Amino acid sequence: MKNKGLVSICILLVVSLIMTGIFRIEQKKIDHQELEYTQKLNKKQKELATISKVTNDELLQKAPYDDTRQQVVTSQKVDEKAKKLFEILLTFGDSKEYRARKEKAQSLVTNNVLNDSKIFGSDKDVSGKSYIDTLKIYSTYRESKVYSSLADNDNMTVVVNVSYSSGRDNLPEATNHDVYKLQYNLTQDKFTDIKKIGNTDTVTD
Repeated sequence: MKNKGLVSICILLVVSLIMTGIFRIEQKKIDHQELEYTQKLNKKQKELATISKVTNDELLQKAPYDDTRQQVVTSQKVDEKAKKLFEILLTFGDSKEYRARKEKAQSLVTNNVLNDSKIFGSDKDVSGKSYIDTLKIYSTYRESKVYSSLADNDNMTVVVNVSYSSGRDNLPEATNHDVYKLQYNLTQDKFTDIKKIGNTDTVTD
């Protein structure tokens, strides 16, 4: 009986040791898996944090760049329109071409500019005849330098230094350099005001 009891105790001890060993092995596997998951999680969190930082930095850098780029694109467009406008205004060889300037400029200026007599005045003299044809006055656009301000409340101030040749029958041709100040509205996409503010010089050819 004592031997049987001893054998039973030994068997229980062996089984207990085996179960303990198995538990420890499984626990190690679980601990190892948890460690792997934790490491993977930390890695993903770092990656996400890095991505987030890069994205934020890119956005912060991109915003002012986009604003500046848009300003440049807008200024270039306005500059080209200003050159086109003065090419229309300062190119004519007779009364027909002089009067046609108004229609040609319609897409570039607002109605108040079209109705400005200083820009699109009549070529009729007191007798009703065209002084352009009578005096054989002509004008030829040469070039212009355009300086645009930054947009402010949808408006831009534009200064244009324009060169053109002009003359009349039996008189030498002169090269003129006039300076104009214009207002441009981004919403209307047109020049809303044109004023001549002076000239730099006049050269006779």
